[in-house]
Amino acid sequence: MLTVADSGTGLFPTKRPLLLGSGSPNVAKVMIMLEEVERSCHVAWLDVMGGALRKDSFLALNRNAKVPVYLDVVDGQELIITESGAILQHLAEQSEMLLRTTGPQRSAVLSWLMFQMASVGPIFGQYLHFRFVARNEPYALHRFSSEMARIVNVLEVQLAQDRYIAGAEYSIADIAIFPWVRTVLSLSTEILEKPCLARWYADIAERPAVVRALRVVDKFAERDRDRMARASKAERDRYFNRPPVTDNAGSTATDGRV
Repeated sequence: MLTVADSGTGLFPTKRPLLLGSGSPNVAKVMIMLEEVERSCHVAWLDVMGGALRKDSFLALNRNAKVPVYLDVVDGQELIITESGAILQHLAEQSEMLLRTTGPQRSAVLSWLMFQMASVGPIFGQYLHFRFVARNEPYALHRFSSEMARIVNVLEVQLAQDRYIAGAEYSIADIAIFPWVRTVLSLSTEILEKPCLARWYADIAERPAVVRALRVVDKFAERDRDRMARASKAERDRYFNRPPVTDNAGSTATDGRV
């Protein structure tokens, strides 16, 4: 069960276990996993647009300045896990669910988990950025659109052979990929033209644990959108890592960014 913890003071809640995050797909996969393994956990929304991940208190937890971050106490010692794939694997091994302990099935699940971390997440994310944020970059949009289409075909071929991503069993590989497909679908339904991927997506979307987790994910995503709408130009430039615009004399200028 997920319990939303208040982090409005700017300090992280002290309750454990604790998941720090936002409404992003990488945080969503951890929330789904927590519900699937029936692990009670406090979850706290962070003001990413406002620079929460650049503060020293957060950098002490993750120097890469990214969410999610999972905090727990194990054998009396503080446990800090960053990177969503590592968190999924930890929770699977801790609960002995959704990842075999040995054998080829375990290897298949971990292989597809790494595929998500190395390909699905980065490419889908760049595609969304250049389609909906940085729209004046035709080469970048073509590159990431083409690569996303290739990845979608990889998934379609795999799901034509098996019910789930890594074989006959539902696993952390499915949990890792599902939120990214869902995020793309929220903006474009083209992926559903792939029948096997569409069947897989519908099956997972109906799972009770997924439904429960997405209620919290959507609340966090709503807060993200509200914060984005109120963001200043400086906050947006920092968030998207955009360089300052200068005129020919080297002075800071404006290019109409918002």
